Amino acid sequence: MGWTIEIGQRDYERLRDHLEAGDEVEQVAFLLTEPYAGDETLRVAAIQLIEAGDFNLQSGYHVELADEVRPDLIKRAWEEEACVIEVHSHLDGPARFSWSDLAGFDEWVPHMRWRLRGRPYAALVFAPDDFDALVWNGDTGPDRLQQLVIIDGPVLRPTGDTHASLAPKTPRTPAETAEEPPKKKPWWRRLLGR
Repeated sequence: MGWTIEIGQRDYERLRDHLEAGDEVEQVAFLLTEPYAGDETLRVAAIQLIEAGDFNLQSGYHVELADEVRPDLIKRAWEEEACVIEVHSHLDGPARFSWSDLAGFDEWVPHMRWRLRGRPYAALVFAPDDFDALVWNGDTGPDRLQQLVIIDGPVLRPTGDTHASLAPKTPRTPAETAEEPPKKKPWWRRLLGR
């Protein structure tokens, strides 16, 4: 079936209200799960909304958390044996993680998973009309989240755009390569006769 996040209706509404509060800046929250059961379901137990004073930088296209936010989050997740789900907003869509988001994950996710004894880590990004999500569990890179289940509410499906862009491209056959038209030389090479 694939990875699922379950969240209560009231918690989901609190999360969406928080993410939609910033008309001109990205918003951030962290979800802490129940102790991980070893299946592919992350069950949200608590929400930590990041307020304006918890940022070193907060703009429409980038955020930087204050130094004390992450250690407190790690300590709380460690004590509760929870997985962490990072959530942030983008001001426009369609929803997908930016290249700076992905670069941050390359550094942050292995550290978090090590600190939390290898438990899964997930990230969600919400745009005005949709969302995208990734889940890290193992060493092969992120998996796609299949669904976000709102208890006593709808089942939401992420766009999957980011995961699709990260998937390895299928190698092309020699026949496909042979059919390509020859590449033009750059204008400056033609000008110089090279």
